[in-house]
Amino acid sequence: MQAYLDAEFNSDVDNSNAREDYSLIEVAMIICDERRSNKIIDTYHTYVKPIKNNGRLYERIIELTGIQQEQVDSGKNFQSVIDDIKMYIEKYEIDNIFTFSSADAFAFRWNAKQYALIRNHKTVTKLFCDLSRKINKILELNEPSLLDLSVICECEPESAHNALSDAQLLRNIDIRVSSGKYNEDILELYKIYVMSRNVYYKFKMDVEKMQILGMDTELWLENAKKNQKFPVFSDYRKR
Repeated sequence: MQAYLDAEFNSDVDNSNAREDYSLIEVAMIICDERRSNKIIDTYHTYVKPIKNNGRLYERIIELTGIQQEQVDSGKNFQSVIDDIKMYIEKYEIDNIFTFSSADAFAFRWNAKQYALIRNHKTVTKLFCDLSRKINKILELNEPSLLDLSVICECEPESAHNALSDAQLLRNIDIRVSSGKYNEDILELYKIYVMSRNVYYKFKMDVEKMQILGMDTELWLENAKKNQKFPVFSDYRKR
């Protein structure tokens, strides 16, 4: 058997107090039989009490996930979640637990460290496999988001930043990518989109640098459109 896992955690890069907080607040896992077209055998879902910030959710996380304070207040502690997952591993003889990127594995290890001594966490985390590596290799992409992949595979989620929904989405994307049932036209358009996005952000950074140097961005952009070379130093210093 194999499983797909997703977790939400209490962190916010825009909040200095929350940047180093990776307390789990929601965990979901879907157990599938890969021998039977990844048929779903069982599911696990729970809310988790945050370790830091006195157990309080950050406002940004409430807005992003829709998870409410009362849900985590009545959730399980991290040790109980680990014990639950270990039980599922043994019950279904799970060989791999697929996650998207390494963020979930990092969050599990971080939470285990916060508890200092923790039962069974290595038994669980050693089965974690970053499925994004396989998907990126097949599609020849570089770190697309789960939402972007859902568009390419035409299996958009019921809701975003929901652990159970994202675990189901990860399973569906894996099935479609592995079987070649993704939309190739959308994939090619996405690659063009990524290149355009990268060029835009590089251009944006360059414009900001020009403004810091006091350069007239409109003038230099017009010169670039005319394919003019940058002036030699003796001409530049006369400006």
